[in-house]
Amino acid sequence: MNGLKGIISKSILNLIYLEYLTIINTPMDPLNDYKNVIFTIPQNIRSWNSLTELTLRDVNLIISNLVIPDLISKNLEILDLSFNKINGKINIPNDYIEEWKSNTFANNLKILDLSNNLLKDAIDEILNYPKSLQVIKLQNNLFYGHYPYLENHQKLKVLDLRNNTLNGAVDVYFN
Repeated sequence: MNGLKGIISKSILNLIYLEYLTIINTPMDPLNDYKNVIFTIPQNIRSWNSLTELTLRDVNLIISNLVIPDLISKNLEILDLSFNKINGKINIPNDYIEEWKSNTFANNLKILDLSNNLLKDAIDEILNYPKSLQVIKLQNNLFYGHYPYLENHQKLKVLDLRNNTLNGAVDVYFN
């Protein structure tokens, strides 16, 4: 473990050619002294075309009604915003839903981890998530409703919905 101290300067967000941006705050991390500093995601992050992995875990990220398409650049493969204070719904504008269904939106998103937040949404909204996803982690949130039938998510390998308020039967069909 490094012994870095201080606040990460927001000037790091000017490095638009980054391929990986990983900021993780752990209990033993010296940066934990700054846990009450609210982290914000830059508005232009979608234009960071070199970014393949964005991990902002436990960084006091406070967002109401997360708009996922605003964060996805064309090469982003991993989006991990776990252990933050993201609340409300996950908003996906209708034009993105149509692009994802028709595969005209060139996205490479494979892993979406929004676990351990305060998201409260109907779980059937997961049907509108990108079809490229292989891993969806939504555990420890406030999702509700009946488990959705995910026939259009053929690439999905991991779906973690533990510790939400889901109900009903799980209908799974195998070819």
